[in-house]
Amino acid sequence: MNVSHPIMKFIKRIVRALGELLGLKQPKSPFSHVISGPQDLTLWRKVKVGTGLHTGAEFCQKLRDNKFIIHGGAEQLLEASSFTVSSEEREIELVVVSTFQLGFKDGAVRKRIYERAEELGLKPCPPEVGPQLRLQCSDQSAGIWSLIVATLPLPNRSNQERLFRLLLSEDRKFILSAVDGEETIFWPERNYWVFARS
Repeated sequence: MNVSHPIMKFIKRIVRALGELLGLKQPKSPFSHVISGPQDLTLWRKVKVGTGLHTGAEFCQKLRDNKFIIHGGAEQLLEASSFTVSSEEREIELVVVSTFQLGFKDGAVRKRIYERAEELGLKPCPPEVGPQLRLQCSDQSAGIWSLIVATLPLPNRSNQERLFRLLLSEDRKFILSAVDGEETIFWPERNYWVFARS
């Protein structure tokens, strides 16, 4: 669950103070440097779209057949009329960036995150990337247990805007989930986003 900016900053100060009191050091993240321009972006992986799955129902079946877990309302996004699938097979280059890397050391709302990504030459992924990435990405690691797929938000059954999220559980179960996609929702600096390279 997301919390407001002032509360998050207060919690971070408490955690930092406790860590200093106990002599604890946080591990350095590979996504802890601020990106200054497109030249700092690194290709994470390529994902194929238009692979022959035509509907959200077909994606659900394929995910379950391959022992992936569909959770947190992701199935409702696959049912949305705005969930579209490429008619031709092609590859999309993807980049993973943290909110911190985009220059928001104390976090930011989704609207600002997308705007900064666009300034760096990134763009939202097509909706199909969410489930395709879950099917094709079996090496989610490097300490990143949660990846938010930056797409244009999809509506759930209550017409709330949502985004796909890839989760890796402690017992190595791969999950396709969903999170709040409203542009005013605040995201802390340690969240990781998957954008398409322009």
